[in-house]
Amino acid sequence: MPYDRLILVEGDDDKVFLDCVLQKFCIQNVSVERIGGGIDSLHLVRNKILRAKASGRRVFAIFDTDTNFEQKHTDCLNTINTQELPIEDFFLIPNGHCPGNLETLLQGIASNPHDRIYDCLVQYEECLHGLNEDYRKVPMKGKVYAYCEALGIAPKPSDRNYSDLNFWNLDAEILLPLRNFLAHL
Repeated sequence: MPYDRLILVEGDDDKVFLDCVLQKFCIQNVSVERIGGGIDSLHLVRNKILRAKASGRRVFAIFDTDTNFEQKHTDCLNTINTQELPIEDFFLIPNGHCPGNLETLLQGIASNPHDRIYDCLVQYEECLHGLNEDYRKVPMKGKVYAYCEALGIAPKPSDRNYSDLNFWNLDAEILLPLRNFLAHL
């Protein structure tokens, strides 16, 4: 089946997750390809983007917002315009308007009652801070990994099955903006 839309994502974890979301919501004729980095890596796949557009495919991108939504949005627009890339639209994870990343989104789709595992990790961080203020917080990737480990599911992102409703809720409210974006491609 030929794909008429291409979505560029940052990494393998994003691709695995997005492939599951597309399948769950029956969004077809979309291929997802990783670019191996964020907005700063778009120049590395410029030729791929131009070839896709020349062959009649519509091109989109999904990036992590990270810490500053407004700045990331501006950076995306500037990069796309400056490099004259035919990217029709982009979405910033976790929800198109807040800071965060894929792991923020994954934490938000943890199934009840398992979502309480994250509360334990907050308590763990508070305990560490109480012992020594220089101890570092657990990074978001580590929290998602701990969630998977606690449940005995594949901790490696490429092996995760986000369709398993026992552990992941793809109908969670935090996913609604991404679902809307994908539905209107």
